[in-house]
Amino acid sequence: MKIPLEKIFEWLNVITPTHLSMTSREMIQALEVESLSDRNIDHLIEEVIDFSRNSTDPLEYAEVLAQVAVVRVSHGDLKNALDHLTTAAKLYEGNHYKYAVVLWMLGWVEWRLMENRKAYVHWTEARDLLQSVVNYLGRTHKKESFQQIPWFLERIGDMNQELARRPEEAYSWINLFEATHLDETALGFRKLLDQTLAHNKTASTFKVMETMRKLVSFAPDYLATPEGLVEVGLAAHQLGIGSESEIMLKKAVVLYKPESHHQASVLWMLGAVQLSVQEKTLEAIQNWERSLRIFENIPQCLKPRDRKAYKEWLQGMLPVLRNVLEAAVQEYA
Repeated sequence: MKIPLEKIFEWLNVITPTHLSMTSREMIQALEVESLSDRNIDHLIEEVIDFSRNSTDPLEYAEVLAQVAVVRVSHGDLKNALDHLTTAAKLYEGNHYKYAVVLWMLGWVEWRLMENRKAYVHWTEARDLLQSVVNYLGRTHKKESFQQIPWFLERIGDMNQELARRPEEAYSWINLFEATHLDETALGFRKLLDQTLAHNKTASTFKVMETMRKLVSFAPDYLATPEGLVEVGLAAHQLGIGSESEIMLKKAVVLYKPESHHQASVLWMLGAVQLSVQEKTLEAIQNWERSLRIFENIPQCLKPRDRKAYKEWLQGMLPVLRNVLEAAVQEYA
């Protein structure tokens, strides 16, 4: 991930000040001593958590949990970090800005734990919350509020670039401008697929994936077949089976109309899957380049009534995709 967890934590107190008391700060500073053993770290973490839990300010407890989660991750303890951030998120629910930051941190840890589906849900919720904060600040007509907007827009931009590297984001574009082509039966299996993934039922997910693949192979709507394969490909990715995801997405790319929005979206999704496999980096970049070229050419092929909405979407999306592609090329070089 491009944005380190420590950097994300720093976002928490940019707009509003820290809620940590001097005692909490000193106890957290003690955690940063490199020579501490894991046992000592656990003991100090429990001490600062117990102290802040009894604070008259509930947001001090929340901030301590977020801070010690960063410490946990630095020592490879992702499970406890996840627990701390889950509790912190609940405490921050009434504060959209801080809640969004902790949700992004939570997604960061979940992605590291291979819980991609949950991570993406939390990441998109965080982005939406920050956008709602920007919208609110724009309506206040206060100078101080207007001065905060650029910082929030920069963070949303950071989030957009991080999300554009994830297959789930490109998946969300596929039916952005039209309804799904899956029939009621296929939609039922898609819902079942979501449920089995959400509950980590790997064996059940495999069975639903296979049923879905067979079902859409005989769909009367020709666009239902590639859409169903994309669903299977996404599920495979979220199970950590990149090779199967790649196979399904490549089939979908071929079945979608050439140079279409569908094809461009799946090409970007395919590239995002391949980017996680070192020997596939060049192919990922090539698929992203092809996807970007298609997106850029689509408006001139649209009817006038459809062109405006699509251009508006591209206006926000193309700079993000270009930046992500450029960064991938530089990394590969």
